[in-house]
Amino acid sequence: MAFSSSNPEISIKSSFLTLDSTRLRADILDIPDSIERAISADYLETILHLGRESILRADLYRLWVVRLGNTEQTDGEDSSVRTIAGYNKENSILDSLDEVQAPFHGYWHAIEAAGFTPEVRITTTKNYEGSWMLLGQNTDET
Repeated sequence: MAFSSSNPEISIKSSFLTLDSTRLRADILDIPDSIERAISADYLETILHLGRESILRADLYRLWVVRLGNTEQTDGEDSSVRTIAGYNKENSILDSLDEVQAPFHGYWHAIEAAGFTPEVRITTTKNYEGSWMLLGQNTDET
């Protein structure tokens, strides 16, 4: 993965985690001409560890971390992200690993490994359109 600098800038902009001022998306997505930076689950874990202090200082209840899909790909249904268990929920917040398709489990585990709580939100709001893995309150209180 090539970056614009040898030390990428990890920051938070409008409740989004950014790398070199760019929002992140899963590297398994096929989104042509995307302005988002594609990253692997392993690299996400590295980013979360490197940016941990900034994330904790931001003191946000939820932080939008990595896009998992978009409604154009899934006709608004998000079949590429939800499992049957995810479809059976009464809301569009996936808070259990069994509700998320296997290709995205690595991103879920990366957030947990960095000491945070993952969830997926499916939304059609303009700024957040698609499916996003969110980082919740830290789990280790350090």
